Amino acid sequence: MSRSTQDIVYGVVVGLGFAAFAAWGIPAWIETPSSVRIAAVSPAFWPEVVAVFLALSGFALAAGGLRRRLAEGARRREAGAASAGWNLNPPFTLAVFLAYYLLIDVIGIVCASALALGVMAVRYGERNRLVLSAVALGLPLALYGFFVWVAKVPMPLGLFG
Repeated sequence: MSRSTQDIVYGVVVGLGFAAFAAWGIPAWIETPSSVRIAAVSPAFWPEVVAVFLALSGFALAAGGLRRRLAEGARRREAGAASAGWNLNPPFTLAVFLAYYLLIDVIGIVCASALALGVMAVRYGERNRLVLSAVALGLPLALYGFFVWVAKVPMPLGLFG
């Protein structure tokens, strides 16, 4: 399967999936208290923003694949180019996100975040262990500190809480 076809398939699946999540999943799974009057402080606000952004990104990926496929046109068919196989990065990323979601309650958000960041960085080519360690450990700890001590938002600690 050509790269442009993969982009179209992945883009449509991601776009429709996140659009459905924004339309039905977030309202069904995230409770918003009636006392919240400012949308930006609603518990559903940022998940909705991220879901819409990811849906639009998926559709943009599909549009780019379609544009590339139309540009290649008959040239690729005539050349009889061999299929390069499936790009496994998107399913791998989704699997890491699912594991991250499932591990948050078990090992806590800091450990799950550090693990997910480390796995993703290695998968996508980071080889500098100093940078890898600094980002995978420092970013979750810094964000945890901000949300717990500055924003006063409780975070799940899993086994450590």
